[in-house]
Amino acid sequence: MKYFLVILLLFFSVGCSKIINSDDLILSKTDGLFYEKNNKKPFTGEVTGRVSGQIIKGKREGAWLQYYANGSLESKSNYKDGKEEGELFWYYQNGRLEIIGNYKNGKEEGGFISYDVNGRIVYKYNYKLGKLDGEWLHYYETGELKEKRLYKSGKLTIN
Repeated sequence: MKYFLVILLLFFSVGCSKIINSDDLILSKTDGLFYEKNNKKPFTGEVTGRVSGQIIKGKREGAWLQYYANGSLESKSNYKDGKEEGELFWYYQNGRLEIIGNYKNGKEEGGFISYDVNGRIVYKYNYKLGKLDGEWLHYYETGELKEKRLYKSGKLTIN
């Protein structure tokens, strides 16, 4: 009987979740929450379309995907309580990786790598609490180092 109640509860929580197209959502500039058009209550449910994921009480939660108009994947990211959290991936329309990085509590954190359309590393850089911090490296197409900078708390210290 206990398992039946758990299954029933899961069915209703999933089955009653609202599904909406991303074009029918509005991001409020006032409170930063998502609302369904013509509705004053923060949206909760699943979002589909060119942007897809889950929203709980107006805030993004969990895995989010964004697609180009041609249907190919543009980005993958994760959210916790409306803020980006964890690895972030951006892709070119040809499917190759463009940028990989990491977020913590909605701010860039740790190493980021940018690639050109052919998969070669163009930039490597680091963030701490959302500000450039540490080495910023720019590479030639050959893979040879072109430029090196050093940042501390978002300020350029060595060029």
